[in-house]
Amino acid sequence: MHPDDERVNAKTIISWTTGAALAIRRVLFEQVGGFDEGYKRGYFEDVDLCEKAKAKGYEIWYCPAAVFEHQVGASGGVPGEVFKTNSMLFHMRWDAVIVPDTNVIHVNY
Repeated sequence: MHPDDERVNAKTIISWTTGAALAIRRVLFEQVGGFDEGYKRGYFEDVDLCEKAKAKGYEIWYCPAAVFEHQVGASGGVPGEVFKTNSMLFHMRWDAVIVPDTNVIHVNY
């Protein structure tokens, strides 16, 4: 979206955020067990962390004043099989808990 788009300029509660743009208090990070080492490096461990925080009653907020640039895969990325394995682990753990905020779900692997 364009930086002037009002949808990216409103502080709001969101479902989760990418680990590339995540700030969390250390005490909360430790309280929820940090990043789950069951995930291989690269995908879903950040979303899992957000879900664990929400399960403890916390909210995930989008802060438009926080600006950063992130090049996806710049640190090497991961093979498709790692993405698939992490995705399956995440869905196994959270599908019975998460209420989707959209009726459009597309998984491509």
